[in-house]
Amino acid sequence: MHNRNKHTKQTDHGMIRSSLKIAVVLFCSLLFIQSNTLFAQVLNNDGAAISVSDGIVIQGDTLENTAGILRNNGTIGLRGHFINTGTATGDGIYNIAGNWNNTGVFNRGASTVSFMGNNIQSITSPGGEIFYNLIVNNSGASATNRIILSNNVNVSGT
Repeated sequence: MHNRNKHTKQTDHGMIRSSLKIAVVLFCSLLFIQSNTLFAQVLNNDGAAISVSDGIVIQGDTLENTAGILRNNGTIGLRGHFINTGTATGDGIYNIAGNWNNTGVFNRGASTVSFMGNNIQSITSPGGEIFYNLIVNNSGASATNRIILSNNVNVSGT
C-alpha cells in the first residue's frame, strides 16, 4: 500500500510539472502572438526548423542556423551576426548590424538583406553569395562604414 501511494504521488508530481510546462509555453505563445515581436539574445535552432511568418518580427543579437531550416517571410533584425550552416529560405527581410557568414544554403527568394551596422561588416560565403535585394546602409565613420567581401556577391533584384 505504501509503495502504491508513493507511485501515485510521483505520477501526480509528473502531471503537475507537465501541466506547468504547458501553461508556461501557452503563456509565452500568447505573449508572442499579442506583440508580434520575439526578442532573443542568440537564436540557435540546433538542426530544428524555424519559420518566421509574414508580419512577425524577431529581434536579437546573433542568429545561428545550425544545420536546420530557417524560413523567413517576416523580419529578422540582428544586432550581431547571421551565421548559416543549414538552409535559409523565404521572401523576408534581414536587418543585420554584424556580419553575414553563409557556409550552408541561402535560397534568396524575394528577400531583402540590409546591412545596417556602424562598424566594418563582412559578407562571407565560400561559393559566393546571391542576394535578391541588397541594401548597404552602414552608418559608421568613413573608415568604418565598409562592407568587406570575402567572395563574389551578386544581386538579382535591387
